[in-house]
Amino acid sequence: MLIIPSIDLAGGRSRIVHWPGAAAGIGAPSDRPEVIAERFVAQGARSIHLVDFDGAQQGRPVNLEAVGRVAGRVGVPLQVAGGMEGADNIRLAFAAGATREFVVNEERVYDQSIAVTNLSPDILVSYLQNRSLTAAGSQQLQRIVDQKRLIAENDRALQDADAQTRGLNADEDRVRRNIQSLNNVAGQQQQVQTYARQLDAQEQQLAALRDKQAELQKKRSALQTDLDKLVEALTF
Repeated sequence: MLIIPSIDLAGGRSRIVHWPGAAAGIGAPSDRPEVIAERFVAQGARSIHLVDFDGAQQGRPVNLEAVGRVAGRVGVPLQVAGGMEGADNIRLAFAAGATREFVVNEERVYDQSIAVTNLSPDILVSYLQNRSLTAAGSQQLQRIVDQKRLIAENDRALQDADAQTRGLNADEDRVRRNIQSLNNVAGQQQQVQTYARQLDAQEQQLAALRDKQAELQKKRSALQTDLDKLVEALTF
């Protein structure tokens, strides 16, 4: 079986940040598709699958510039899917650098290969409906879907914690400005003390949020490591 690494394109970038060294704290994350493609090729990939998510929604190729950047950086065949319906759109994809194109159909039946590395859980679910997939293959893909959903849930929690942190930082800046202003006004010490207590409470909230973010980052790395192991263990 041939496993083809896949990159989902949206807005000229990868929809999923790629950081193979996250668990060990080495390297750097990237959402640039050409960089991610180079990493896949360096790891032995013989072909790259590019999914134009914007194109799939709009019914025409949208991320051809990103396809061109990938084609200019790697020397392996490129498959392109998403918005490829119609001869004109397919010609555009080839002009951008595609060497193979796949029209995205609802069932997504592939004869000898399947792209799983960078697909979202919802897209992977469609592969589970593939009639040519074996029972063992379905079980393996289902485990990957479940793991990706755990990662997505953890990422949502991280985003929520980040938003709360930004909000508290903004509130702290406002309180500090208020304290600075009142320090120059006679008879406002009680209000200054009230603001100081508020600032102390916000600092405690921020400390708790930072601990939560650190735990979520650690969990994210562990979940990604487990996902990588599931993908590597695919044998169907």
